[in-house]
Amino acid sequence: MSQKDAVYWLAEIFSHSQKTIQEEFCDIDPIVGINRQLRKQGFKCDLLTVDNQRNRRRITFLLDDTKPTIVQYQLHSMDDDPASEFKEVLSEKVNAVFCTALMKVGLR
Repeated sequence: MSQKDAVYWLAEIFSHSQKTIQEEFCDIDPIVGINRQLRKQGFKCDLLTVDNQRNRRRITFLLDDTKPTIVQYQLHSMDDDPASEFKEVLSEKVNAVFCTALMKVGLR
């Protein structure tokens, strides 16, 4: 998988986790979005957001071409821009279980 396709890989994992979350929690209705605007502006990265419109919570993921084995993420309000510091996790650890757990925490 090329680094440029990593955002689609991550979106697919979240799509699978979305059903689990919706079945377990009526207050979480995740919306997954891919943002490639940074790449179009010359930055070597993509963003993926997972939003909960009900309480305006968001998880933002930064997939940086210079860190191909790392997924960076941040939990914040949809009304705020992400801060400059992101948490990091090895991409090999990112799976449906990780994504479901992160949505339980980050979107509530």
